[in-house]
Formats: sequence, structure tokens, C-alpha cells
Amino acid sequence: MKKTLITSEQRTPGQEKQFIRLIKDVADRAAELALGKVNPDKEGLQQLFAQGDKLKLAIAEVVIAKTRELTTTIFFTPLADSEVPEQLQHLVPKWRKLAALLGYTGPVAWRVNQGFTLKQHAPKAGCCYENFEYLQGWNLQNDEPTKNSIVFWIPRLIPESLGKNVQEKLALLASFREQVGLPAHHLKNFGSAALLAGLIFAHFKRAGERTPLNELLTRTDTLLVGGYRLRLGDFDSRGLFCGYWIQGDGRISRLGCFPLGVEELGI
Repeated sequence: MKKTLITSEQRTPGQEKQFIRLIKDVADRAAELALGKVNPDKEGLQQLFAQGDKLKLAIAEVVIAKTRELTTTIFFTPLADSEVPEQLQHLVPKWRKLAALLGYTGPVAWRVNQGFTLKQHAPKAGCCYENFEYLQGWNLQNDEPTKNSIVFWIPRLIPESLGKNVQEKLALLASFREQVGLPAHHLKNFGSAALLAGLIFAHFKRAGERTPLNELLTRTDTLLVGGYRLRLGDFDSRGLFCGYWIQGDGRISRLGCFPLGVEELGI
């Protein structure tokens, strides 16, 4: 029976055939190596054959995981303070001061590549609640992909931001901006849902820590066409949740905001 390939508009039939040839070549070589290194006897091989389905499943899982790893574009990279571009070095001590106020000592700057989106890329970047399938039909009015940029971000909600409405949160961000001497375009907004989701997953991959901490929530700048603002959080073993409240921009006790500053690179 002829097998049908699972096709995608984002790759060619020739690439799919090349991928299958590659996996077959790898499987042949892996079998040779296993026989040579393990050197099983006749009884051992018969025992393996009896559990052939387990071996097939284990190999398939490794191939899937490694294929996902090697074909996923790295959109978010944490930077050491010394790796921040020279023209932005003057901002590092100010963000370090803010990080100290929030009890955080990890990276405060991230290199972000263009093209990361909430609907397409977030489910591939980390564990999303229900794989974000429920939001694929949402009509978002400002669902922009990320841009090439250096993003200053601390994976800690500002404690005082919890329970405040949008305008109160923005005023709070402005007060912190003035306190540490950041430029006017830093701590000016909340960040898009795509950008924040990517940063949250990049931080989890680096540190193994789910943020917002304690399964709290953060506001975003992303809105539904109806005007409802998206929120991210409730990040537990089921994955990062994305939702919205009918209350819109009002006060919600579990909802805060991250400190964020974006410097577009223009490349």
C-alpha cells in the first residue's frame, strides 16, 4: 500500500523525501552501532524481538523530539550583561537596579529574533494549555510577530501591580521608570502576548522556573477585536494559559505586570 506523506505548505515534497531518506540512513547506522556496542547474544535478540513495539515507540519518540529541537528557530536568547550591545550598555546598571528591587539575579536582557507569533510559534516553544488550540480562532486586532530587538525583561511581576487596573499599572510602571532612571520608552506598556509568551518559555527553558510565579497572571497589550485584553499565566503542569476577562481592564487581584523595555535593532 502506498504511504501518503503529511504535507505542509511550509516545506517541499522533495524536502520530505530527503528527510525520510535521512531517517532511514540513521536507523541503519544506529542498528549497526547497537549490534557492535551492545553485542547481544541469540537469546538477547529474541527477547528484544518479542518487545519490538516498545523499541519502535522509543526510537520514534527520540526522532520526534530531536526533529522538533533541530527544526525550531531560536527566537529568544538570554544575554549576559557583557553581551548586551555597546550602544545599550548604559541601560544594564539601571535594569540591574530594578532587578535587585524585585529580588532577581538572572539575565535582564534577551536577544529576540523577528517572526515569533502567539498562535503559530508559542505552542512549539513550550507547554501551552490545550496546545493553544482554543485560541486559534480568536480575532486579535494587534497580533504582531516579534521584531529583531534587544528586550530588557525581568521574569517577576511587580508586586504592587497586583489588583490594579490598566491605568494604575501604567502609572506604577512610570514611577519605577523614574526611580531607576530608564528612558521614556521603557516600562511604558505591558508587551504583546506573543513577546511575553516567548520570554516566559525561554526563561523556563533556561531556569526551569514557571513565571509568573505562584500561578499568577500578567496583562498584555494584545486585544481581541471586541476590546478584551489578553492575559497570560496560571502556568502549571498543564501549561501556560492564555485568556481574557469580561471585566476587561479593571482590577483583578491575581493580575499584575512585568517590567519590560524594547530596543528594536532595525535589521
